[in-house]
Amino acid sequence: DEVRGAVESEGDDAEGARRERIEEEVGDVLFSVVNLARKLRVVPDVALVAAASRFRRRFEYVEAEMRRRGKEMNATELTLMDRLWEASKGR
Repeated sequence: DEVRGAVESEGDDAEGARRERIEEEVGDVLFSVVNLARKLRVVPDVALVAAASRFRRRFEYVEAEMRRRGKEMNATELTLMDRLWEASKGR
C-alpha cells in the first residue's frame, strides 16, 4: 500500500519528491524481503543470483523462439511472448 501510495502521489516538485518517496518505499520492501529470507535461512544474494539466472534463461528462450518464428520482440507480440515465457518455465 505504501509503494502504491508513493507511485500515485504527486510531489510539490513533481518527479523529484515522488521519485524519492518511491525509492524509499521500494527500499523498505527490499529490506523486508532480505529479512524474510534470513528468517527462512535463505542466503538473500544467492537466491537473487539464482532468480536472475532463471530469468535470463527464460528470456533467452523467448528471444530464440521469436527469432525462429520470424517474429519481432515488440508490443504487438506480447501474447505470444507471454505464452513462450510460460513454456520456458516447463523446460
